[in-house]
Amino acid sequence: MPARSGYHSAMTPHPRPYSFRCHLVWSILLGALFVTITTGLVLTWLHPSSWIVQHELSKAEIRPQYIDPIAPELVAIHHHSPSIGNGSFALSGINLGADMVSYSYGNSLWDTGYTPWDPAVDAEPTSVNIMRYRFGWPMRMLHYDDISTGSSIADPIVLAYHQRAYQLAGNHRGLDRPGWVPGFIPLYRVPTVIRWDGVVINMLAWACICYALLSAVPLIRLGIARRRRQRGVCVVCQYPLDDLQQCPECGTQRD
Repeated sequence: MPARSGYHSAMTPHPRPYSFRCHLVWSILLGALFVTITTGLVLTWLHPSSWIVQHELSKAEIRPQYIDPIAPELVAIHHHSPSIGNGSFALSGINLGADMVSYSYGNSLWDTGYTPWDPAVDAEPTSVNIMRYRFGWPMRMLHYDDISTGSSIADPIVLAYHQRAYQLAGNHRGLDRPGWVPGFIPLYRVPTVIRWDGVVINMLAWACICYALLSAVPLIRLGIARRRRQRGVCVVCQYPLDDLQQCPECGTQRD
Protein backbone atom coordinates (compact mmCIF):
# COMPACT_ATOMS: atom_id res chain seq x y z
CA MET A 1 0.00 0.00 0.00
CA PRO A 2 2.73 2.59 0.84
CA ALA A 3 4.50 1.68 -2.40
CA ARG A 4 1.44 2.70 -4.38
CA SER A 5 1.25 5.97 -2.48
CA GLY A 6 4.91 6.73 -3.05
CA TYR A 7 4.68 5.84 -6.69
CA HIS A 8 1.73 8.21 -7.13
CA SER A 9 3.43 11.05 -5.29
CA ALA A 10 6.55 10.67 -7.39
CA MET A 11 4.64 10.81 -10.65
CA THR A 12 1.92 13.40 -10.07
CA PRO A 13 1.37 16.22 -7.54
CA HIS A 14 -1.40 15.86 -4.99
CA PRO A 15 -4.58 17.81 -5.79
CA ARG A 16 -5.88 20.51 -3.48
CA PRO A 17 -7.74 19.22 -0.41
CA TYR A 18 -11.46 18.77 -0.96
CA SER A 19 -13.36 21.58 0.77
CA PHE A 20 -16.84 20.44 1.73
CA ARG A 21 -17.82 23.81 3.17
CA CYS A 22 -16.79 25.71 0.03
CA HIS A 23 -18.73 23.38 -2.21
CA LEU A 24 -21.75 23.58 0.08
CA VAL A 25 -21.87 27.39 0.01
CA TRP A 26 -21.31 27.53 -3.75
CA SER A 27 -23.99 24.92 -4.40
CA ILE A 28 -26.52 26.73 -2.20
CA LEU A 29 -25.91 30.02 -4.03
CA LEU A 30 -26.24 28.41 -7.45
CA GLY A 31 -29.31 26.49 -6.32
CA ALA A 32 -30.97 29.71 -5.13
CA LEU A 33 -30.14 31.34 -8.46
CA PHE A 34 -31.61 28.36 -10.30
CA VAL A 35 -34.85 28.53 -8.31
CA THR A 36 -35.15 32.31 -8.77
CA ILE A 37 -34.61 32.26 -12.53
CA THR A 38 -36.86 29.25 -13.08
CA THR A 39 -39.66 30.70 -10.94
CA GLY A 40 -39.48 34.03 -12.75
CA LEU A 41 -39.62 32.43 -16.18
CA VAL A 42 -42.49 30.14 -15.21
CA LEU A 43 -44.50 33.08 -13.85
CA THR A 44 -43.80 35.00 -17.04
CA TRP A 45 -44.88 31.97 -19.04
CA LEU A 46 -48.11 31.36 -17.13
CA HIS A 47 -49.31 34.84 -16.27
CA PRO A 48 -51.44 36.31 -19.09
CA SER A 49 -50.96 39.88 -17.80
CA SER A 50 -47.16 39.74 -17.66
CA TRP A 51 -45.19 42.51 -19.35
CA ILE A 52 -44.16 40.18 -22.17
CA VAL A 53 -47.79 39.38 -23.04
CA GLN A 54 -48.71 43.06 -22.83
CA HIS A 55 -45.77 43.93 -25.06
CA GLU A 56 -46.94 41.39 -27.61
CA LEU A 57 -50.44 42.86 -27.51
CA SER A 58 -49.02 46.31 -28.26
CA LYS A 59 -47.04 44.84 -31.16
CA ALA A 60 -50.24 43.27 -32.46
CA GLU A 61 -51.80 46.72 -32.78
CA ILE A 62 -49.28 47.58 -35.52
CA ARG A 63 -51.28 46.61 -38.59
CA PRO A 64 -49.72 45.46 -41.88
CA GLN A 65 -49.73 48.47 -44.22
CA TYR A 66 -48.70 46.72 -47.41
CA ILE A 67 -52.32 45.72 -48.10
CA ASP A 68 -53.70 49.28 -47.86
CA PRO A 69 -53.65 50.05 -51.61
CA ILE A 70 -55.95 47.14 -52.49
CA ALA A 71 -57.96 46.49 -49.30
CA PRO A 72 -61.00 48.14 -47.72
CA GLU A 73 -60.71 50.09 -44.50
CA LEU A 74 -59.37 48.30 -41.41
CA VAL A 75 -62.24 47.67 -39.00
CA ALA A 76 -60.95 45.31 -36.30
CA ILE A 77 -57.88 43.66 -34.81
CA HIS A 78 -58.21 40.44 -32.82
CA HIS A 79 -55.44 38.78 -30.85
CA HIS A 80 -55.97 35.04 -30.56
CA SER A 81 -54.13 33.65 -27.56
CA PRO A 82 -52.71 30.15 -27.76
CA SER A 83 -54.76 27.50 -26.03
CA ILE A 84 -54.57 23.95 -24.74
CA GLY A 85 -57.61 21.71 -24.71
CA ASN A 86 -60.34 20.10 -26.77
CA GLY A 87 -63.66 21.44 -27.88
CA SER A 88 -64.81 24.86 -26.70
CA PHE A 89 -63.04 24.65 -23.35
CA ALA A 90 -59.37 25.59 -23.37
CA LEU A 91 -56.71 26.87 -21.03
CA SER A 92 -56.03 30.13 -22.81
CA GLY A 93 -53.67 33.01 -22.22
CA ILE A 94 -50.58 30.86 -21.66
CA ASN A 95 -47.48 31.92 -23.51
CA LEU A 96 -46.74 28.76 -25.50
CA GLY A 97 -44.52 30.40 -28.08
CA ALA A 98 -47.12 30.83 -30.84
CA ASP A 99 -50.22 32.93 -31.42
CA MET A 100 -52.23 34.57 -34.19
CA VAL A 101 -53.37 38.12 -34.85
CA SER A 102 -56.19 38.72 -37.33
CA TYR A 103 -56.61 42.04 -39.14
CA SER A 104 -60.11 42.51 -40.58
CA TYR A 105 -60.77 44.84 -43.49
CA GLY A 106 -64.19 45.79 -44.83
CA ASN A 107 -67.10 43.77 -43.45
CA SER A 108 -64.90 40.85 -42.34
CA LEU A 109 -65.67 40.95 -38.63
CA TRP A 110 -64.78 37.82 -36.69
CA ASP A 111 -67.49 38.49 -34.12
CA THR A 112 -70.41 38.74 -36.54
CA GLY A 113 -69.22 36.74 -39.53
CA TYR A 114 -68.81 38.15 -43.00
CA THR A 115 -70.07 37.76 -46.55
CA PRO A 116 -67.49 36.24 -48.93
CA TRP A 117 -66.47 38.32 -51.89
CA ASP A 118 -68.53 37.68 -55.01
CA PRO A 119 -66.57 38.90 -58.07
CA ALA A 120 -69.75 38.82 -60.15
CA VAL A 121 -71.22 41.57 -57.96
CA ASP A 122 -68.21 43.58 -56.74
CA ALA A 123 -65.08 44.30 -58.75
CA GLU A 124 -63.01 44.65 -55.58
CA PRO A 125 -63.21 42.50 -52.43
CA THR A 126 -65.59 43.70 -49.76
CA SER A 127 -63.79 41.80 -47.03
CA VAL A 128 -60.15 40.88 -46.50
CA ASN A 129 -58.58 39.06 -43.57
CA ILE A 130 -54.88 38.90 -42.77
CA MET A 131 -53.98 36.19 -40.28
CA ARG A 132 -50.53 36.85 -38.84
CA TYR A 133 -48.98 33.73 -37.27
CA ARG A 134 -46.25 34.64 -34.78
CA PHE A 135 -43.64 32.38 -33.21
CA GLY A 136 -40.98 32.64 -30.48
CA TRP A 137 -40.62 32.15 -26.74
CA PRO A 138 -40.85 34.02 -24.48
CA MET A 139 -41.25 36.82 -27.06
CA ARG A 140 -42.36 36.52 -30.66
CA MET A 141 -39.50 36.85 -33.13
CA LEU A 142 -40.84 35.37 -36.41
CA HIS A 143 -44.09 35.65 -38.32
CA TYR A 144 -45.79 35.06 -41.64
CA ASP A 145 -49.12 36.37 -42.99
CA ASP A 146 -51.98 34.46 -44.59
CA ILE A 147 -54.33 36.58 -46.72
CA SER A 148 -57.93 35.56 -47.30
CA THR A 149 -60.96 37.07 -49.02
CA GLY A 150 -63.34 34.26 -48.09
CA SER A 151 -63.71 33.30 -51.76
CA SER A 152 -62.33 30.42 -53.77
CA ILE A 153 -59.17 31.14 -55.75
CA ALA A 154 -60.60 28.92 -58.48
CA ASP A 155 -62.19 32.12 -59.79
CA PRO A 156 -59.61 33.89 -62.02
CA ILE A 157 -60.50 37.31 -60.60
CA VAL A 158 -60.03 36.12 -57.03
CA LEU A 159 -56.78 34.38 -57.96
CA ALA A 160 -55.44 37.53 -59.62
CA TYR A 161 -56.26 39.56 -56.51
CA HIS A 162 -54.50 37.07 -54.24
CA GLN A 163 -51.42 37.06 -56.45
CA ARG A 164 -51.32 40.86 -56.32
CA ALA A 165 -51.73 40.81 -52.54
CA TYR A 166 -48.90 38.27 -52.18
CA GLN A 167 -46.62 40.48 -54.26
CA LEU A 168 -47.35 43.41 -51.97
CA ALA A 169 -46.80 41.21 -48.91
CA GLY A 170 -43.27 40.24 -50.00
CA ASN A 171 -41.43 38.31 -47.30
CA HIS A 172 -44.44 38.69 -44.98
CA ARG A 173 -45.91 35.83 -46.98
CA GLY A 174 -43.19 33.45 -45.82
CA LEU A 175 -41.90 30.41 -47.69
CA ASP A 176 -43.67 27.28 -48.83
CA ARG A 177 -43.73 24.43 -46.35
CA PRO A 178 -40.81 22.07 -47.06
CA GLY A 179 -41.76 18.55 -48.05
CA TRP A 180 -39.50 17.01 -45.40
CA VAL A 181 -41.42 18.59 -42.49
CA PRO A 182 -43.41 15.84 -40.69
CA GLY A 183 -47.15 16.02 -41.09
CA PHE A 184 -47.86 16.25 -37.35
CA ILE A 185 -46.12 19.65 -37.17
CA PRO A 186 -48.81 22.34 -37.65
CA LEU A 187 -46.71 24.59 -39.86
CA TYR A 188 -48.52 25.94 -42.91
CA ARG A 189 -45.67 28.12 -44.12
CA VAL A 190 -42.15 29.00 -42.96
CA PRO A 191 -41.95 32.45 -41.28
CA THR A 192 -39.27 34.75 -42.65
CA VAL A 193 -39.94 38.14 -41.02
CA ILE A 194 -37.62 38.64 -38.04
CA ARG A 195 -38.30 40.84 -35.01
CA TRP A 196 -34.92 41.68 -33.54
CA ASP A 197 -36.21 42.77 -30.14
CA GLY A 198 -37.67 39.30 -29.74
CA VAL A 199 -34.42 37.67 -30.88
CA VAL A 200 -32.36 39.58 -28.27
CA ILE A 201 -34.79 38.92 -25.38
CA ASN A 202 -35.11 35.23 -26.30
CA MET A 203 -31.34 34.76 -26.47
CA LEU A 204 -30.97 36.29 -22.99
CA ALA A 205 -33.82 34.18 -21.62
CA TRP A 206 -32.45 30.91 -22.99
CA ALA A 207 -28.97 31.82 -21.78
CA CYS A 208 -30.38 32.23 -18.26
CA ILE A 209 -32.18 28.89 -18.52
CA CYS A 210 -29.02 27.09 -19.66
CA TYR A 211 -26.99 28.70 -16.89
CA ALA A 212 -29.61 27.75 -14.32
CA LEU A 213 -29.56 24.14 -15.51
CA LEU A 214 -25.78 24.01 -15.44
CA SER A 215 -25.77 25.43 -11.92
CA ALA A 216 -27.45 22.24 -10.73
CA VAL A 217 -24.30 20.23 -11.53
CA PRO A 218 -22.48 21.22 -8.29
CA LEU A 219 -25.55 20.12 -6.30
CA ILE A 220 -25.35 16.69 -7.91
CA ARG A 221 -21.63 16.46 -7.22
CA LEU A 222 -22.25 17.48 -3.62
CA GLY A 223 -24.75 14.67 -3.17
CA ILE A 224 -22.35 12.14 -4.68
CA ALA A 225 -19.51 13.31 -2.41
CA ARG A 226 -21.72 13.12 0.66
CA ARG A 227 -22.79 9.58 -0.18
CA ARG A 228 -19.15 8.48 -0.68
CA ARG A 229 -18.17 10.11 2.60
CA GLN A 230 -20.87 8.13 4.42
CA ARG A 231 -19.53 4.92 2.87
CA GLY A 232 -16.01 5.73 4.12
CA VAL A 233 -14.41 5.96 0.69
CA CYS A 234 -12.49 8.71 -1.06
CA VAL A 235 -14.80 11.38 -2.52
CA VAL A 236 -12.68 11.48 -5.71
CA CYS A 237 -11.63 7.91 -6.57
CA GLN A 238 -13.78 5.87 -4.12
CA TYR A 239 -10.71 4.19 -2.59
CA PRO A 240 -11.53 2.68 0.87
CA LEU A 241 -10.10 4.99 3.52
CA ASP A 242 -10.98 3.26 6.79
CA ASP A 243 -9.15 5.45 9.39
CA LEU A 244 -6.82 7.18 6.94
CA GLN A 245 -6.88 10.99 6.68
CA GLN A 246 -5.44 11.05 3.15
CA CYS A 247 -6.30 8.88 0.20
CA PRO A 248 -3.26 6.71 -0.70
CA GLU A 249 -4.58 6.35 -4.25
CA CYS A 250 -5.07 9.96 -5.36
CA GLY A 251 -3.82 12.03 -2.42
CA THR A 252 -7.13 13.76 -1.60
CA GLN A 253 -7.34 14.93 2.01
CA ARG A 254 -10.22 13.58 4.09
CA ASP A 255 -12.27 16.35 5.66
